[in-house]
Amino acid sequence: MGNLARSPENCSYRKLQESGESATCQILECSLGGTGLVSPEVSHEACLACCSSFEPTLVDLNPVVASLGWGAVQECLSTSGIEPESDLDLRLHGKLKWFESFFPAVLPDETDIPAYTLDSEVALRGTCDDIARLLPPPRTSFRGVQRWAVGVTTSPRRQKTLEHCLGSLIAAGWSAPELFVDGETDVPLALQQLPQTKRTPQLGARGNYYRTIEDVLTKHPEADALMLVQDDCIWPGELPVREYLEQSLWPTEGHCLVSAWCCADDTSPIAGWNRYSATWRYGAVTFILPRATAELFVSDRQIQQSFLGANAVHGGISGLLGEWASANDIPVFFPTPSLVQHIGDISTIWENARAVGVRHASRFLGDEWRARRD
Repeated sequence: MGNLARSPENCSYRKLQESGESATCQILECSLGGTGLVSPEVSHEACLACCSSFEPTLVDLNPVVASLGWGAVQECLSTSGIEPESDLDLRLHGKLKWFESFFPAVLPDETDIPAYTLDSEVALRGTCDDIARLLPPPRTSFRGVQRWAVGVTTSPRRQKTLEHCLGSLIAAGWSAPELFVDGETDVPLALQQLPQTKRTPQLGARGNYYRTIEDVLTKHPEADALMLVQDDCIWPGELPVREYLEQSLWPTEGHCLVSAWCCADDTSPIAGWNRYSATWRYGAVTFILPRATAELFVSDRQIQQSFLGANAVHGGISGLLGEWASANDIPVFFPTPSLVQHIGDISTIWENARAVGVRHASRFLGDEWRARRD
């Protein structure tokens, strides 16, 4: 493409679908050759992530394309009932290893994930006033949150993030989150006491997300706020985030979605809470829903089909949530700085796209608190 900056609009590998919301990728399609798999549709946000990386070729995939291919093969292996050690099984596992060869190397003793202690005293290092100085509450708050129900979705991944996520979440004020484990995932020994729901066979990211909301509603009829946390984020464990949110929510009356996450592209130069002006796309890292909104979501027939239907695919959760909210005139609110930071090697934000570019919060409350404290 010469010196022209890469974008989804000028990518020669991208074939736009009739809906205009997604496309197919010729590089991805060729990369899946020999597997019998149909190349999955690729969302616009995944294309943006690809364009923020180097231009891929058939002999040198970039991490985004490699992750998309890896996800398509893994989904087939998880859901298609392929006979172990059969020719197809061996071909697919060989293709997995091929895609993995394009991932950046991670040495056994190498990690860029901060460690968080489970010591409850960690959360006492800062106060709600400290948070409010860095992240002013909404100008008007309605009702407030009295009772929480917190579900953490997790599934097998190459880089282990669950313990870091839960350690920081507990330190931030939620002492007993419930784990919703999709497939064979080892829960760290230190966290075995937490309530767990295990799903076998594996449902995939969409199915697990929908069922988690459904299960949390059923198990916690007293809860007025439901929080869905994906296992690849960390919280500022030095700060009482739960207490702050109980004083700050909700930013509007009626239905709403509140994201604790703010990606790099949506970051505002002015700290505070903002209403998203378009259709939400970037990330379902952590969403907080009023109970009535969660009930409306799980009762929606189109949502049931999208998350549980025979043609439901892995990932794409953030876009589906955003489209549902827009279709139902439900506002989405998000903070600057972000209350959570996205971590991990392979993202669960959408179709196994890598955690690059916009998927890293450029302003994170924990970083700003530590900078001010130091």
